[in-house]
Amino acid sequence: MTSSDEVSRPHQPGAASAALPPYHRGLFVLSVVLVVATFILVASGGLVTSRHAGMAVPDWPTSFGRWLLLPVWLWSDLAVMLEHNHRLKGALGGILAIAMAAGCLKIIGWRTAVTKLAVAVLVLYIVQGVMGGLRVSEVSRTLAVIHGVFGQLVFACTVLVAVTCSHWWLSRRRAVKAGVPMTARAGPVSRPMVVFAWLLVAVLVGQLALGAVLRHYGGAPAIPDAPAVYGGILPPGDRATLEQQFEALGGSRFVYPVDDPQAPPDAIERGERIDVLGGAEFVAAAPPTWAMVWTHYAHRVGAMVLLPVLLVGLLICVRREHPVSESLRRPAIWLLVLFAIQVLLGFAVIWSQRHPEIATGHQALGAAILGVAVLIVARASRARACPITVAADQPEPRRQAPKVEVA
Repeated sequence: MTSSDEVSRPHQPGAASAALPPYHRGLFVLSVVLVVATFILVASGGLVTSRHAGMAVPDWPTSFGRWLLLPVWLWSDLAVMLEHNHRLKGALGGILAIAMAAGCLKIIGWRTAVTKLAVAVLVLYIVQGVMGGLRVSEVSRTLAVIHGVFGQLVFACTVLVAVTCSHWWLSRRRAVKAGVPMTARAGPVSRPMVVFAWLLVAVLVGQLALGAVLRHYGGAPAIPDAPAVYGGILPPGDRATLEQQFEALGGSRFVYPVDDPQAPPDAIERGERIDVLGGAEFVAAAPPTWAMVWTHYAHRVGAMVLLPVLLVGLLICVRREHPVSESLRRPAIWLLVLFAIQVLLGFAVIWSQRHPEIATGHQALGAAILGVAVLIVARASRARACPITVAADQPEPRRQAPKVEVA
């Protein structure tokens, strides 16, 4: 089995190529479905946080004393619906992870990297679910932050599973083992490009962690203007000036999130449930702490300085790979486009005073950017580990001149 870039040549199977897992279209489709379901789950969790509904259902693993699959949302408010549906999406993602791990075990066996990675994703899904439950039972914002960041990492791992199940990944390794030459478009990839890709992923994970801290600890309004920082480049140096400028910029219009249970689990049946989103009484935000100001500032510096530098370096490396496989060029272009939109969404979160849907879009797009970056890392690392070029004994085909018949 060879990719579209391969040169036609009789294939001589050997022991090395026979040990490689075969490409299975069904497994690949299932892995893509798992990626999509996990992304929807991550976005759903972001909406729960943006709507301050993380504690709308105060018990776990049941929802108001009922088991997960029962339709709690039919007699509850919006916050309960969001939180309970997020749990349902998590259960669906877990079922898909089980199916993916079982399919890999049955079709390609345990000793392959694809199967081990699929089983690892299943374990991560279980850990993530337990962590989300403990966040509720322990009423812990720290666990909420870890739960949010860990969910992004689980999504990145599902992307890795999909990449390792793809035809491109498996056919490339098989071509190296069997000695099948491919056109120069397929590789090799330089070391700087792999390094830039890995650094980009590391900075993205740091950005997601800072964003999770800001979202769960109310640090998003710590710098209430954008793209400036309190009208300049740095935050004010003293507390009095900070409070004065925070008030002048309208920071007092931001609100605290509601993260505490509003009633005991059986109150919803007695009609005593308080609508978290409709009936809660919000208070104006006090001037932020220095910790939140500088956490917010670090998040902006990462988005406006570190990530652009790494993106430019990655794109330069892609351009210098001559010729370079489209499997690297296209994701790099998509990464640049998504990053530009992400910066605008980040500013829009401030301008709209943390509108829930905009904040959720900002969080979900961050997950998508991480997924594309992981795709680039995987393909670049694979292309460097398995460099495939045209063999020396395979000259480029020459174009023959058309024959002209003379009457």
